[in-house]
This record gives sequence, C-alpha cells and structure tokens, in this order.
Amino acid sequence: MFIINCKNYNEISGEKINKLASIAEKISKKYKIQIAIAPPHHLLASIKKSKLLVFAQHLDDAKIGSTTGYMIPEIVKKSKVNGALINHSEHRISSKEIINLVKRLKKLKMKTVVGFSPKKERPSHYVSMYMKDNGYNVIPVNPGHKEIAGMTCYPDLESIPEQVDVVDIFRRSEFVLPIVDSAIYISAKAIWMQDRVFHEGAAQKAKDAGILVIMDNCILRQHRLIN
Repeated sequence: MFIINCKNYNEISGEKINKLASIAEKISKKYKIQIAIAPPHHLLASIKKSKLLVFAQHLDDAKIGSTTGYMIPEIVKKSKVNGALINHSEHRISSKEIINLVKRLKKLKMKTVVGFSPKKERPSHYVSMYMKDNGYNVIPVNPGHKEIAGMTCYPDLESIPEQVDVVDIFRRSEFVLPIVDSAIYISAKAIWMQDRVFHEGAAQKAKDAGILVIMDNCILRQHRLIN
C-alpha cells in the first residue's frame, strides 16, 4: 500500500485535494496498486466520495463527548474514514496512547499505521546496536513492532519476560513519567535518559523507589569513555 500524507501543504488546500485524489485513483487503477490518502483533518469530508482509502493524519486517545478539538476514532469512523496514521515523526504520542489507539482502531476494523523510523542513523537504533555489539542484552520496546534488527520487540516494559537492569529512554521529556512508572513497576535497577531527555519529577520518583537515575547523557558516549 502507498500512503499519500498531504500534511498541511498549500498545494492540497480546498478543491486541490480532490484533484490530487483523482490523479491517485487513476494511478491506482492503471498499476493495480492500493493507494490511501491522508488529508488534513478539515478536508476529510471533502474526499469521502473518493475510491481511495482515506486515512486521518492523527487521532487522539480521548473519550467521546466533551473533548473539544480532539480527533476521536469512533467519530472519525462515522465519516467513512478507513484508518489513521498515529505516532508520526511530526506528531509523537506516548507508548500508552499508541497501545490504546491500536486497540480502538482494531475494534473498529480500521487500518492503523504506526510511525517508526528504521533509519540506522537514529540514536535509538545505533546506540542500541552499539551496546549489543559490546556484549549487552538489548531488549527493544515499541508497540508497533514485533521485531527490530533481529531482536524480539515488546509493546511495553511490563511485557518483557525477564529482569531488566537498565531502562534507556530516547523519548521526549514530556513522555518520560509513564516510562519511569513502568520501570519502577518492573523493579528496574537503573533509568538512563539520553541527551536532552530529563524530568526532575520522574527522576525523584525513581530515586525514592531506590533506582539509579541518569539524565541528559548518552550511554554510548559514557561507555566509550571508560572502555
């Protein structure tokens, strides 16, 4: 499947979105490939008659009702939207939200595309591979994948079937607290927050639970300094 993420470019504003959808339909038919289009939210209704699959660019794990401004899966479904992009690199959400949204979309029989970068230059990738190459047992955690770089991947820390010594966090600072809560729950021995990742409140909570905490530092860099 090919997905056209229109983002918020001026080139697809107004009626232009229908012209793009029309072109994509012709390509889909000619080459017999499935194409989905993800327009800005305010244009979802504009292309509901399109023969393409229509995806929302983002959804929120919020309840139905008094949640002004949120995009709710159950409501979007009624607008004949077929699926959604979640955790896009330009709109990250927490692991808990990803898991909840995947469950809700699956229940609604909607397609889900979870954002994840397989790029080897990303810190979470090359730091983990470096540690693995130096003899450490690395266990990736990502709710959108079952395997990463040949390693079994788990949806959350609680799902890991063995003792975890160090929880290495690459998420943005605002997403740290629930990860720390999970680290405390599984009795991790240490929490390491990578460069530019810090949360004083979460750190104190972990320290009170007897867990060693490192913030705003790179585990790869420190490993190289002492080896």
